[in-house]
Amino acid sequence: MKDFRQFAIKQNLRLRALLIQAVRSFFIEKDYLEVETPCRIPAPAPETHIDAVTSASWFLQTSQASGNALGIDDALCRFIRD
Repeated sequence: MKDFRQFAIKQNLRLRALLIQAVRSFFIEKDYLEVETPCRIPAPAPETHIDAVTSASWFLQTSQASGNALGIDDALCRFIRD
């Protein structure tokens, strides 16, 4: 059963990578420039073992929970942790 689970996880990661490549290719063809900017939120999610990083009077997103609450797709989102 463990081998099947590892195979399924690998297939899902492969599919995710193909999806991200397709999205990037689409925008590259349209001459868009990809930049990485952190997601800022007005208040951090209360997380026991993670301290939020401040950015002016806001905070950088530290977890999927805060991204999900904002409706941000966590499959393509990056999270900042101190």
